[in-house]
Amino acid sequence: QLISVILPLSSAIYMLPTMVRGVGIWSPLLLAFNYLSFRGCQLLTPDYSTIQKREAALEGRFRFLHTRLRSIAEPVAFSGGGCAERRIIDPRFEAVTKYRHETRLQEMWYKIVTDYFTNYLYLPVWTQRLMSRRFATLNNPDHPGGLTPVNLLSNFLFDRTIQFPQIAVQRLVTSASAWDGMDGLCVRCLE
Repeated sequence: QLISVILPLSSAIYMLPTMVRGVGIWSPLLLAFNYLSFRGCQLLTPDYSTIQKREAALEGRFRFLHTRLRSIAEPVAFSGGGCAERRIIDPRFEAVTKYRHETRLQEMWYKIVTDYFTNYLYLPVWTQRLMSRRFATLNNPDHPGGLTPVNLLSNFLFDRTIQFPQIAVQRLVTSASAWDGMDGLCVRCLE
């Protein structure tokens, strides 16, 4: 987990001066805005891992009782105990479906926020296009013959340079929730 954050972060720090030379102060400001808005939205979303843990616990209880019923189905049928088994299993099934119904919108909100900030087609591409346009405006001189191959190559390379800091910002925010579990892992390793 730590390596997946350190590698993009080190490449972002290495490429940040190039971005600042290319577009000025806007590059760190946009990256800071991406970080703050992503982290802020993530703090407003429900704790998805807690939702998953609770759902897994409810499903586990139901699955245990259902497996138990399947293994003793013949004796239950012969003794007429179907109603008694139903009274045991139905509340577990109702609890699972009720919890899924209650958390459906919370899960959707979490996925929307995560997708908006990490899927390249949403905010990352907007940031990249904004910086690329600024770079092209500042660094491409008016040439009577149009853009030269050197200008095209520098635009392309700058465009690629923007991706690494964005990936670092995404990894920093998504790993923030993993840091909470790091204490327990460190304590177990030290014991």
